[in-house]
Amino acid sequence: MPLALAVLISGTAVTTSRAAETPDKTLLEEMKERLSEPPPCVPNCAEIMGARVVIDAVSFDVSLDVAALANVAVALPTMGQRTDPGVISIDGTAVAGAYS
Repeated sequence: MPLALAVLISGTAVTTSRAAETPDKTLLEEMKERLSEPPPCVPNCAEIMGARVVIDAVSFDVSLDVAALANVAVALPTMGQRTDPGVISIDGTAVAGAYS
């Protein structure tokens, strides 16, 4: 009996579903424009409130106190091609992929 049921079920017609068509160009442009808008707080979304720099013979450590009003990127001070950050952390927790 179970075998006959399986054959009966597998022989039924299968309907295919279609995804909705791609939105028109006007809607896509509007969405792109809205998603590309900067947050309302620009240019004052983030501010470096303080910094501590410790330098020794082989390395240096920079700690920044940053206040942010929105989820924004904060440009870190660099020394051009001469430095490569070993670790970037937020509130003591290392953040992978925080720089490129």
